[in-house]
Amino acid sequence: LAKGEVHIEPNPNNGSFDLDITSEDPIKNGRFTLYDANGKKVYSCPIDNMSSKINVDHILNGTYFYNFNCTSIRKTGKLVVIR
Repeated sequence: LAKGEVHIEPNPNNGSFDLDITSEDPIKNGRFTLYDANGKKVYSCPIDNMSSKINVDHILNGTYFYNFNCTSIRKTGKLVVIR
């Protein structure tokens, strides 16, 4: 896997945030997935760009865990939604 970073800004956020990826390789077959504290998938979308705007207005306030996977990067992290 290539070195890469996944940045979510702002975090915490109100359900709308920017997903920025830095990578040595282009993003291919990317997928961003959010899970609640119980491990239930609450959101998933394909990602094919280094920068994407994501809107998850349908989820409740709380702490979520994200997983980003593509052919060259695998990253996980925490996301907080507060309205």
